[in-house]
This record gives sequence, C-alpha cells and structure tokens, in this order.
Amino acid sequence: LYAVIGNAVAIIIAFLLGGERSLITLGLYGYNAILTILAVSAIFKSEHNRFSFLSGIISACLTVPITAGLSTYLLPYGLPALTMPFVLCSWLFLGARKVLPNL
Repeated sequence: LYAVIGNAVAIIIAFLLGGERSLITLGLYGYNAILTILAVSAIFKSEHNRFSFLSGIISACLTVPITAGLSTYLLPYGLPALTMPFVLCSWLFLGARKVLPNL
C-alpha cells in the first residue's frame, strides 16, 4: 500500500512541477519515492508516533525535485542519479528525527 501511495504522490508532484512526461511514464520519479516512503514510514512507525505515514508522504514528495535537480546536475558528467535522491531524502528525515522526535 505504501508503494502505491508513494508512486501516486510522485506522479502527481512531477506533473505539478512540470516534469518530462517521458521520465514520468518510465517511472524515474516514482522509483525513488517508493523507496523513500517505505524507508521513512517503516523506520518511524511506532505506537506513540501517529505521523509516520505523513512523514513518508512528505519525504516521497521531496524526492521528486531532488531527482530532477540531481539528474540535471549530473547530466553533463554522463552520470545518472539512480537512487541518490532516495538516500539523501532518507538521511534528511533520519537526521530530522533526532531533532524532531514526533516527526
């Protein structure tokens, strides 16, 4: 269920931000969003934290502009972004977890 929601959120955000349709249909934006929502929601899931699902959705939304930015930045070097947006977004939320425990 998390994977479907993460992919849907990524597609919507990519369309809203004007992402290339070919990249959206290939799933390049959705892949990192799926990995991120699974990681963040699973790590933050606990009985006293009711915001783990919301944190996962926010992190999935953030992977779309990070994916677009990294792809644009790395393109002149001939390098793909691959899962770097997933790693960066997951680290961002893991770091924020120490400062904001209810995130």
